[in-house]
Amino acid sequence: MKPSKLHPPVIILTILTTLTAASGAFAATQKLDEQFAKLPHFYYDYCAPWEPSPYDVTFNPKATLALAVELQKLGHEQAITQLREWAQRPDGGKIIPLCRLLFKPRAGGAFRSPRLGHYDTLPLTDASEKSLVPIAIVDGIPFLISKLHILMDTETPAREEDYLKYCETECDWNPAIYRNATDDEISSAAAKLLASASFLNDTIRKYWAPFILKQTKPPEPRKNPVDYTVMTPAERKSALEKYLDSKFDMAGVPTEREADFYEILELLSSDQPRILPRVLVCSATFLSADKARLSLFNGHNVGGQIFMKKKGRWVYLGGYWID
Repeated sequence: MKPSKLHPPVIILTILTTLTAASGAFAATQKLDEQFAKLPHFYYDYCAPWEPSPYDVTFNPKATLALAVELQKLGHEQAITQLREWAQRPDGGKIIPLCRLLFKPRAGGAFRSPRLGHYDTLPLTDASEKSLVPIAIVDGIPFLISKLHILMDTETPAREEDYLKYCETECDWNPAIYRNATDDEISSAAAKLLASASFLNDTIRKYWAPFILKQTKPPEPRKNPVDYTVMTPAERKSALEKYLDSKFDMAGVPTEREADFYEILELLSSDQPRILPRVLVCSATFLSADKARLSLFNGHNVGGQIFMKKKGRWVYLGGYWID
């Protein structure tokens, strides 16, 4: 039997159908990428100088939930493929809350939280809510319930791709179907979350209530810091050196690490004066090829901040102050 031949119009129609499908898939992927890019940076992923400091609310329940809904529509395998791609980005840390939403513990197993360091967490009585730290899910809506993650000099945060791999190999895909939430539903869930705190006192009202309730409002616009890219190298150095204490000794910074040092200063400068009115760097120590500690003085207290070079860029890991 001779193979059937396709007439030219049929061939053209087949090609157009294939191209249309490919174009639609590309557009859908591009839309997801745009949604992911708009999510606020998560924890230590302060990959651009103007991203929020760890003292800011850096979570958008509505946008995070909307992205989880879209990923579920893709199906298990395609969604994981997309998460793997995002994990390789400089802002890949944003997959962490998505992993907590989209995976669940296996029968009789645990669903450990990502290793992000030491943190403060909203005290909850519901063990199921606490088990999802750093988020809690109330009425199908995620909220950030942990903040101020701090890593010591000897600690290294878990990489996003490692945590995703753990979820893939040790957990199951969550069969619960999420849906987009209205502003009123998000506000109601936030109130329920605060009501479920293990105790209601001034700590909850003054410290945690503003943090949780701020997540129910549209993100506040941020002003970008000084644009160092338009400066000459000499102008940039001069602008950044205003953050050095008068007793700071540049001889303590190895010549081969000067570029790294000024990049860290640029990152630190982006948090002025939101963390404290005036912070000066007293000394700098490079703990390894990709980790550094700056000793700081704010006029009253001494402290320090830890930075790590992650995916080619220096990012903030944590800090402390001593009264």
